[in-house]
Amino acid sequence: MRAIFALVDWIAEDIEPIASTDTIDNLKLLRGRVVRLQLLLDGLLAYARTNRSQSSFEKVDVAEVVRDIVSMLSPPAGFDIVCEGEMPTLRTHRTSVLVVLQNLISNAIKHHDRSEGRVTISVRKQNGMAEFRVSDDGPGIPPRFHDRIFVIFQTLASRDEVESSGIGLAIVKKRVEGHGGRIWVESEPPARGTTFVFTWKEPNLMKDPP
Repeated sequence: MRAIFALVDWIAEDIEPIASTDTIDNLKLLRGRVVRLQLLLDGLLAYARTNRSQSSFEKVDVAEVVRDIVSMLSPPAGFDIVCEGEMPTLRTHRTSVLVVLQNLISNAIKHHDRSEGRVTISVRKQNGMAEFRVSDDGPGIPPRFHDRIFVIFQTLASRDEVESSGIGLAIVKKRVEGHGGRIWVESEPPARGTTFVFTWKEPNLMKDPP
């Protein structure tokens, strides 16, 4: 994929002086399709690897995980990613928590319809089970799509509008279920905002994921 992308760039440089606007637009489209295919391959690999980690349980500071995610994502100016309330420390697999939260936070930013926004993360812990809520103030998701978005390769926006492999939420669902939990969506357009809620069991109540 990288070689094809480089080849497109070389062709674009060679023909730029004589290329029509349509040709330049088509080359941009070709670049986008190559990037999409690379995302798809990366996503399939990540999905195949989900829940195969042999890493041991450790103490995971959720607030620290969120800080690391914000640092990695570098959200656009105008977007706030905040923790609401006390963030617990869980005994679990840190990578799994990071993958789930990173996907949900990234999606909240990517699919927002405004240049400014807010994503809020809260956690409630009770009887060895943690309930996470990742909320945004975006356009919302109609109820008829609440199940569909967790199906692999399914996206609500055109891939020419929002670059997506359609695998991220499938990975999220698989990770959550691999840690004894479940995930669902709370959103009722035209009211703004979407909240992804997922539960997460600590290991004293479950076996290690396979």
